[in-house]
Amino acid sequence: MGTIGNLTRPSRAALSPSKEALLRKRLQGGVHTLHHGDPAAQIPARTLQGGAPLSFAQQRLWFLHELDPQSSAYNETTALRIGGPLDFNAFEEALNRIHERHAVLSARFPATDGTPMQVCRPTRIRCELADVQHLPASQREVAATELAVKEVNKPFDLAEGPVARYLLIRCKPDEHLFIVVMHHIVTDGWSVALFFQELGALYDGATRAVSPELPALPIQYSDFAEWQRETLRGDALGNELRYWKGKLAGAPPTIDLPTDRDERIAAGTHGAVHTLQLPRAFCERLAAESHTHKATEFMMLATALAITLHRWTGQEDLVFGTVAAGRTRRETENLIGCFMNFLPIEHASREEQKLRN
Repeated sequence: MGTIGNLTRPSRAALSPSKEALLRKRLQGGVHTLHHGDPAAQIPARTLQGGAPLSFAQQRLWFLHELDPQSSAYNETTALRIGGPLDFNAFEEALNRIHERHAVLSARFPATDGTPMQVCRPTRIRCELADVQHLPASQREVAATELAVKEVNKPFDLAEGPVARYLLIRCKPDEHLFIVVMHHIVTDGWSVALFFQELGALYDGATRAVSPELPALPIQYSDFAEWQRETLRGDALGNELRYWKGKLAGAPPTIDLPTDRDERIAAGTHGAVHTLQLPRAFCERLAAESHTHKATEFMMLATALAITLHRWTGQEDLVFGTVAAGRTRRETENLIGCFMNFLPIEHASREEQKLRN
C-alpha cells in the first residue's frame, strides 16, 4: 500500500491556554480583524441549488483572470512523491470523496452581464494517469518533469470548469509523482494542507473498505461567500474601508529599491524562487530573543526585513505585505477554499510617526 504523508496546519486547538490568551490580548490591542455580525452566530448553511456570489477574495482572482484568461499565474500547484504500491482505483475514489466534501472544488464561475457567480455541482472527476516507467531510468525524471510542467502551465476556463486537475505519473511500479493543479479561486495554502490530510485518510479508508473519521463540515464555501456578502456591506464595509484608509494615509505607495532594470519594463508574472535554510542554532537564538522581547519569530524577521529595506532604500517609512489566513470563524477551519488575504505592515521611524500623527 502506498503512503501519503500527513501535513500539519495551524490550529487554535493546538495552542496552550496561555498562548491563546496572549493571542486574544494582542488582537484586542490593535490588530484590526473583520468581525462580520455576531461572532457567536453560526454561518447558515444553504442549499447548493442555483448559484452563489463570489467572496471578496474570489472576486479579486476572477477579475485578474478576466484580464488575462490564458495566464497560468494563479495556478496553485503541489507535487507529491508517493512510495510503495498504489491502488489507482482507491486513489481516484479518495479524490472524488474530497470533491463530495468540498463542493467548491467542482465549481465553475459563469458571468451574466459582467457579474460572476459560483455554481457548485459536484460531478465524478478523473485523475489522469501517465506512465514513464518504460523509459530508461536516466530519462524517467526528465519525462515526468516535462509532463508536470505542461500540466502546471495549462490555463483554466473558470466559466466552464473544471478548476482542479490531477495527474498521477507512474515512474516505477512502487513510485509515483502526484501533481495537483487548482486555480487559486478555490484554494489557498491552508487548503493544500487540508487536501493532503484528507487524501491520506480517505485513501487509507478506501484500501481497507472503512470510512475514516473526518471533521464534519457544517457549511460549504459558498455558504461563507454568501454570508460574507450579506454581513460586510453598507456601513460595515464603509467602516472597514475608512479604518484602512486612515491607517495607510500618508504611507509611501512604493518601496524604491535600486533595481538594475526599469520596473515598468520588467514587470510581469515571470520570476524565480530562492530558498534559504537557516541554521538550527540561529533559529534557537531567534526563538529565545523573541521570547525575551515578548514578540514572535515572525515579528523579529519582519523587523529585520524592514531594516534591510531601509538600508537599501534610505526610506524612513516602509510598507510591505504579508498573507493572512483569513479564517476568523471556526466553521471555516476545515474548509477548502480561498480565504487568504493580504495584510499591509508598516514600519516607520519615530520621527516619521510623529510627523504623521
